[in-house]
Amino acid sequence: MRDSTMEGGPVGAQIQELHARLRGLRERAETARREKNASYSQNTVQAHVQASGRPGVERFRGKRISDWAPQDPDGFKVPQADSVDLVVALVALWSKWTGEAVDEWWWREQLELARTEQAQERPGQSSPENEPDGGRSLETLTTVGAAALEVHQAVLPATGASPGPTLPTLTPYLLRAHDSELRTALGPPLAGGPSVLAVLTGDSSTGKTRALYEALLALAPDRPLLRPHSAEDLLGLLRANQVTAGVVLWLNETQRFLYGQDSERTAAEVLRCWNTGRAWRR
Repeated sequence: MRDSTMEGGPVGAQIQELHARLRGLRERAETARREKNASYSQNTVQAHVQASGRPGVERFRGKRISDWAPQDPDGFKVPQADSVDLVVALVALWSKWTGEAVDEWWWREQLELARTEQAQERPGQSSPENEPDGGRSLETLTTVGAAALEVHQAVLPATGASPGPTLPTLTPYLLRAHDSELRTALGPPLAGGPSVLAVLTGDSSTGKTRALYEALLALAPDRPLLRPHSAEDLLGLLRANQVTAGVVLWLNETQRFLYGQDSERTAAEVLRCWNTGRAWRR
């Protein structure tokens, strides 16, 4: 799917905000590189993004910078669904150059809001909401990868006042007692039985996301995977009946979807989706 340009049509506040954020981050990143006498060319950015090891970054091309963070707002092209991971990888690189913290889920939500706003302003234009299957390319756990699902990489112990370095790949996984329980809960629905809503709870950084990722990697690596980025995105999937038999629905940080505005409507749609529901907690 090609990205859609702002030129020649109405531009909403969310799209303007997204462009301003991306452009501002680009300018700060390039300034930081200039101060270090380091390159920030499109070819350099492309090489760094592709070297990040994130899923799908081999598709990134430096020329997309001119589409996603141009100086002239009229040249801004709203990134579509198949470009989200690439934009987030670019944002992560620029944030690294500036020394700024990056909230990847915040960026994903802004991208989703911009696409939604564009679809509302241009109902006749190709968009995620009016293309077959919601404009989404088929994803699986294998094609998406751990990083896109927010599986955190291991961090080595801190040295002095500096945080420890992040390891470049996932460390070997050590099965624990709850892994057996989780896989037992997921086995029947993956074999064609009633659907299951499995929820892992626990303290921060105890391996909840990694446990779910490893369970699905073992049991359902090639099943269709849906990973909405916001409550609005989830509602759209449910109301369009895209959460069908055999599909894995990935809701990391469940409070993003079932807490706050529209939480009751979203929860009601989730319950409606399952003919038989079961919550599994750990």
